[in-house]
Amino acid sequence: MQALLPSDKTDLTDGTKTTPTAPSQTEVKTADGTWTFKSYDKSEETINGADAHFLGSWTFAADSRTLTGSVTWMDQDNSTGRRPQSVLIHLLADGQDTGISVTVNEAMGWRYSFENLPRYKDGKEIIYSVREDEVEGYSSKADGMNVTNHLAVKPEVREVGKKQILPRTGQNASIWLLALGFLTLGGAVGLIKHQRS
Repeated sequence: MQALLPSDKTDLTDGTKTTPTAPSQTEVKTADGTWTFKSYDKSEETINGADAHFLGSWTFAADSRTLTGSVTWMDQDNSTGRRPQSVLIHLLADGQDTGISVTVNEAMGWRYSFENLPRYKDGKEIIYSVREDEVEGYSSKADGMNVTNHLAVKPEVREVGKKQILPRTGQNASIWLLALGFLTLGGAVGLIKHQRS
């Protein structure tokens, strides 16, 4: 930036008004972004026994980019009805959580984007990726900016060769009591018929 400063004016006498000279280049690209010259703090100054100084202001615009991603569901078109209404996706920069997240849902087509992300940090390009909050009943895999959720099916366990032993509930006793009741009734009927004859 020092090379962009205008040269000093040394031939000015007291009482002379001077104006600042614009830098030779008003836009400078660096590895992290672009510096743009805006203006000086004043448009002129009168020389009065001392040097005149003009303070220039520059703005910096980091190189930025927009990244998009999607959530894919491998669950037979939600055949079990377990797919959530929405999921939370976190943005990572070089493997570290940035604190930026987005809620994604079906109305969005399960697509999302992160905008105005810096392209570089300390002169090195930032590698972005995502992480999804755990979704119950699914296993998820993130690949760059995309997430795929697989339905986690728990196989039904069936034990072969084991016979269930059920407790006795007294059902056999009811049958015996019923049979005994019929015998008693039959005997009573037979006795009554025998006494009448």
